[in-house]
Amino acid sequence: MGGSIRCAIDNSMLIRILFKLSERYKIPLCTRRKLMLYFVKQNTVHTYPVAKRCTAVYQREQLRDTWPRSVHECPYCMKIWPGDKD
Repeated sequence: MGGSIRCAIDNSMLIRILFKLSERYKIPLCTRRKLMLYFVKQNTVHTYPVAKRCTAVYQREQLRDTWPRSVHECPYCMKIWPGDKD
């Protein structure tokens, strides 16, 4: 044996079993983390996709998951109104 245990179930059978269990018990098999993306336009950071009330238009700017320190936040995209941070 050499100290290892071989499993009799191959990968395709294991995947079929997992799918059947997820369907039966209504458990999502894969869950995705929602990733917020931002872009900077005219020294203001906006969310991607742009909020409905915002007038900015995404034109292939660099998408980021963080933003630089020296930019302002768009009140429409970030839902932070002036005076609320105080």
